[in-house]
Formats: sequence, C-alpha cells, structure tokens
Amino acid sequence: MNTTRALRTVAAATMIAISLAGGTSALATNDEPVPPRPTVTGPADDLVRLDWAHERFREAGLDVPEIDIEFHETDEPCEGNLGTVRTRPDGTRIVSICADHEKPHVRDSWRRRTIVHELAHVWEERTISDATRTAFMDLRGLDNWNDRTSGWFDRAIEHVAEVITWGIGDPEWMFKVLPSHSCEEMAAAYELLTGSTAPRVIADPCD
Repeated sequence: MNTTRALRTVAAATMIAISLAGGTSALATNDEPVPPRPTVTGPADDLVRLDWAHERFREAGLDVPEIDIEFHETDEPCEGNLGTVRTRPDGTRIVSICADHEKPHVRDSWRRRTIVHELAHVWEERTISDATRTAFMDLRGLDNWNDRTSGWFDRAIEHVAEVITWGIGDPEWMFKVLPSHSCEEMAAAYELLTGSTAPRVIADPCD
C-alpha cells in the first residue's frame, strides 16, 4: 500500500470508528444502558461496498446483520481466507474481510461477494432455527453443520452462506463450484432458509 493510500485508510478508519461509536453513553427510557453500536474500520471504498451489501439484504426482506467489521489488506487476519466471522476473547463476534486482487475490478467484485457471504453467516446464526438447519442439510444431502475437520463443500453452514449470496448477490458471481448448484436447487434452498423467493429468481426465473 502506498503512503497516500495508507494515510487515507487510517483517516477513514478513524472517522468511521468515531462516527459509529458516538452516542453509546446515552440511556434508554427505562434507564438501561444502550448497547454500543457496531463499529466498522477500513477505507472509505469498503464502506461503500458494505452499504451496497446491506441494501441487498434489505431489498430481499432479510434483517440486515449489524456486527463489528474490519477490512484488511492482507489475509493474515482472516486466517488465510477471503473473509471470516470469529469470536473475540470477550465473546463478541466480528467479521473480517481480506479479499484482494491486483486487478481493481476483480478486487471490487471479490470484496463485495465476500462481504455478502460473511454477513450471510451472521444472518444465519441469528435467524434460522435448528429445525430449519436439519431440513436444509436433508435438502442438500449433507450430514454435518460445521465440522471443521470436514471439507468446505461438506459443511452445511458454507452452503447456507453461498445460497444466500447466490440469491441476493450479483448474477455475474459464479457458483458452479458448489455442489447442487442448478437454479432450481439453489432457489429451493433459498426458499427453505428464508421463506421467500430469491430476488435473483424473480428477476430471471429458472427455466
């Protein structure tokens, strides 16, 4: 990262953290402390991508996941992945986004897709029931939810994030690496998870 970009990144991160943290000392009408608002740290262009992702969730009628988010320029904070959702020592959850590419247009696409995928994980863990999880695994022909000793494609939790990303993301994003990826299969999985038709299918119905 060049010096100018680094300075912009630090400045943007500082302004974002300050603006999002403001007002957290106020008291609710019942005198209960207001929980701190989620903080986002990263450059301004990633904030634009995050707003775009939140709008995709809202347009689909899905509760927008509010969570602390950090954007990074290297993959170490994401444990070598494009992104991750992890638990801090204090028990709070945080999303880290590390997706990068030397070509700006590819980087932009990777960052957007990763944001939606990781927010889909947050949406899932806060929204769907154990019964829905079981039904989803049956539908997808999977036998584990998130056994990290199993491969990525064998974990139902990753199928959930990809199905939501498929349903609300950009049509240009590829999903053929995911087993059971036909439009009909993805649409059925999306409807099982959300109780609604995927915006992608509404715009371009399956044949």
